[in-house]
Formats: sequence, C-alpha cells, structure tokens
Amino acid sequence: MDALAPILLRLWVGLMALLPYSATRTVGNAMGNLNFLFGTRSAKNTEINLKYCFPAMRDAQRKTLTQESLRHTGRLLAEAGITFRWPEEKIRSLIRGVDGFAPLQKALDEHRGILVLAPHYGNWELFALYFGRYGFMALYDPPKIASIDAMIRESRERTGATLLPIDAQGVRGVLQALKRGKPVSILPDQVPARSAGVYAPFFNRPALTMTFAHRLIRSTDPLVVLGTCTRDDDGFRIAFHEVDAAIHSEDVEQSVSAMNAAIEKLVQQDPAQYQWEYKRFKKPPQGTPDPY
Repeated sequence: MDALAPILLRLWVGLMALLPYSATRTVGNAMGNLNFLFGTRSAKNTEINLKYCFPAMRDAQRKTLTQESLRHTGRLLAEAGITFRWPEEKIRSLIRGVDGFAPLQKALDEHRGILVLAPHYGNWELFALYFGRYGFMALYDPPKIASIDAMIRESRERTGATLLPIDAQGVRGVLQALKRGKPVSILPDQVPARSAGVYAPFFNRPALTMTFAHRLIRSTDPLVVLGTCTRDDDGFRIAFHEVDAAIHSEDVEQSVSAMNAAIEKLVQQDPAQYQWEYKRFKKPPQGTPDPY
C-alpha cells in the first residue's frame, strides 16, 4: 500500500489540477455529501465535535452544519490540484482580496519578526502558498514515504516558503528566523504531546494546547496574527486577524488561552469552514472521558 500511495496521490492531484475552480467545488461538495450519507469516521468526529462545542444547538441545525463542514473538507481535498500544481499566477487569480495586512507590512518594514498562526480553517495550504512570497519559515511533520515528502516540500516551497522538520534543528531554525525579523507560520490547533502542552478552554471545553507558540513569543516578541484563506462563491479571501495582547503574557496558561480564544472567535464567523473532523479534544485531562 505504501508503494501505491505516491502513485494514487499524483493521479488525484494531476486530475484535480486539470479542473477549473468551479468544478473542484462540485467534486468536493459531492465527496462531503457521501461522507455524510455513509456516516464515515470523519462524519462521526465532526458531529461529536459540534455537539461538544455547541451543546445548545438543535439536532437538525447540527446535522446541517455537519454536512456543510464535510463539504468544505471535501473541497480541501479537491483543491489539491490547485495547491500542488497550479502556478502562482493562476492561484493569484482566485484571490478576491487581502484584509488586515497593514500591521504585517509595518513589521516587515521594521524588520520585526512575525508569527502567523494558521489554524485548520478554510484552505490553510493555499494560505501558505500566498504567504510564501514573504519568505516565511514553517515546521512540518515529514511523511514516512520519501516520495510524498518530496512532493509536499516541492509544492509548499514553490512560492518562497521554507519548510523545516519538527525536530530540535527545526525549532532552532524558526526561532532564529523570528530573531532575524523574518515571518514564521505554525498550525496552532494541533494536539501536542502532553509534555508540550497545557489545557486551555476552547469552546468552553479543556483542550490540550501547544505551548510552542508561547515560547516563540516570549523569546522574540514578534507581531502575532491569525492568518486565514477562506472560500467564497468564486474564489478565496486572505485575511490577517489581530490577537488579544494577552497572548504575550508571561503566564503560559493565559497566553495559550488567548490563542484559543482568538481561534474560537474566528471559527464563530463561519463554523462550516473549520475542520471539525480533527480530534481536537483527544488526550483529555486525567479523569475526563475521551469524547471520541
């Protein structure tokens, strides 16, 4: 199966790259509808998370939101041809606007480090391709299959980003980049190892949350923003969102709570575009049942 994975991925990416954006939307929506119809693991995790985070939501409303979220997840998969193969100029043709960039431009002009927190919202892969022009650095978890790793690196770095594996050398690399006044981007809502996180509220539920962002902030005092690429009817919109100053707190729990609050506020704007299929609440506090 490992031998087939790169072949299947290349076939899928190649096929999706031939489609116009409107067709990828149709394919993605169909994939989401099938996930919902057959009650796949993705569908079950999505419904569990929505029930966990929105306990007062009516069942009918939750089912509708589950299906909408699965459609966005399907569209993310169908957009792989865009993110892996489309040239930068063609990708730019899909960007309908950029909001909130002025603070970043000021930081760039002042050679101040920028930490962009890019949660699992909208198409974060496309966000990275757009932001690549500013030469940002990011950590990633290399796949075990070398050919897929090469494919991912080639895709994500083709607009100017630099990827480093998640290890001691990679951590030093992003820390040094921020100290030199360069931009860095991380996914802030991944569940870390227990030793690398603390519990902080997310939709009023305890969620194991990484402390890595707090370490970077305390060490380099960068500008901190959320970065997103959300879908609209005929393309995407890039946006940078302010984060409460509490994220700069010396207290790690206060800092990560501010980070989660910023992500929560963002998700509330369009809950369907958040990747609810991800097991965000796994590794619960001791004595608390695993919702999955």
